Amino acid sequence: MIGDISNETANPAVGAVMVERVLAPRLIETAWIARLPDGRLRIARPEGAVTLPLLPAAVSDVLAGLSENSMPLADLVDDLARPDGPGLISHLFAHLTRLSMQGFLTYRLVMDGAELGSIEPTGMRHRFLVQPMPDTRSLRLSRFSVMRREDDHMVVESGLSHALIRIRHGTLMGLLGMLATPQTPASLRALGEAMGIRAEVTAGLLVLLQNGKHFEDVAGNSSDDLNLWNPHDLLFHASSRFGRMGGSFGGAFQHIGDIDPAPALRVLPSGMRIPLPVPVLEEMIRNDPPFQEIVETRRSIYSYGRAPITLDDIGEFLYRVARVRQIGTQTVSSVLTGREGQMEISSRPTPAGGRGYELELYLTVDSCDGLDSGLYHYDPAGHQLTLVRPADDVTEQMLAFASIASPGIRPQVLITMAARFRRMMWKYDRIAYAATLKHVGVMMQQMYLAATTMHLAPSAQGSGNIEIFALATGNDPEVEGSVGEFILGSSTREPRRHRPTMLYSRPAS
Repeated sequence: MIGDISNETANPAVGAVMVERVLAPRLIETAWIARLPDGRLRIARPEGAVTLPLLPAAVSDVLAGLSENSMPLADLVDDLARPDGPGLISHLFAHLTRLSMQGFLTYRLVMDGAELGSIEPTGMRHRFLVQPMPDTRSLRLSRFSVMRREDDHMVVESGLSHALIRIRHGTLMGLLGMLATPQTPASLRALGEAMGIRAEVTAGLLVLLQNGKHFEDVAGNSSDDLNLWNPHDLLFHASSRFGRMGGSFGGAFQHIGDIDPAPALRVLPSGMRIPLPVPVLEEMIRNDPPFQEIVETRRSIYSYGRAPITLDDIGEFLYRVARVRQIGTQTVSSVLTGREGQMEISSRPTPAGGRGYELELYLTVDSCDGLDSGLYHYDPAGHQLTLVRPADDVTEQMLAFASIASPGIRPQVLITMAARFRRMMWKYDRIAYAATLKHVGVMMQQMYLAATTMHLAPSAQGSGNIEIFALATGNDPEVEGSVGEFILGSSTREPRRHRPTMLYSRPAS
């Protein structure tokens, strides 16, 4: 058997035999099976394949039919028991266990020919077992369990799990909700029967949840390290790394032909343009302090000089960290759909995954010599600022929030990093937002090094307010939302020995 849940404390009526009447093994959708000339079975999927040894014909026939199987385990066992009995059954379950551990099998919860739910392997360590579950055991849904809709059914997943569960019957969702408070298998079966759910279906649901790691220790005996995790952080961590969560991963380009990619450069906001002075690059290369000196003297500084930061400082700083050096296109293709498309790319001083450069810089200026207070967008190709809104109550809210996060010091300039999410999500599956956060970290380090080189006062913020930023810019926060903040001001340090020559552009018309 898959496992034996009958012991002196368990109710034999809800043991393995009952569960086997409602659980049907089936190959995952992306797998296929073929019989080799020597009679062996080869089961494959895009990630790899396994060849089974030569098996008794009856067992081989059962396994060969798994790609379309809808028969519960109990029926499969009954068919095998007729010709040879326990020997064939042992062969079958040994290979079902092997295929389950290698991620080839899903188990469907079925009743009267209808699929009520299923569990699908997603991680490298999934193993489907029916484990002992005494009637008196106290069960409660894990706080790491997350439910969402997909197509016409519900998905239950967890950052702890190597499998996801699909619920295709609304009444089972009601039963799942009962597990918000501790229940025993016996009490849950009684609740299920009151809702019209058969006892074996309830038992099967419990088996799915247990294999999906959706029960927590009611006595609170989980480890301190696990208790520190926030459910959304753990799910995000697991889903943006390979090995635990399933589905397409990485640069799949699955949206080619369906959704247009975002261009390399954002359409500039309407508003007054302010050209920024450009430093002479050769002078910076020749006169900047040694790299390790910059690294060792980098600090977060929360006090500013008497005179505010200048427009020359802003121009040099943004040139060092975010300007566009080159724009081009590349041909891309999807391993999922086989389609090809074109994607614009660019080169800038900071690295970015796939040269996507989804980050936009917005400057909320409180005090700057040569620049009025207000909110500005930086054009990295034209090296200019566009006035998004003059100083008002909304820009004041942004500066006030930044002051709270930066030991009560009012910023001279708040730099908000906003992500154009389509740039990354058009290419990447599962890792798009994680890559954006990495880009924020890269940008922050670049800003620190540039500010240290320029003898300015830098400090990164831990977080910002996405709603105030959306109000200030008028951006849809799910299209272009704030993802990082950095504060910049003049410094109390001695002036630099070598300032690069600044080249001034003709004022924009």
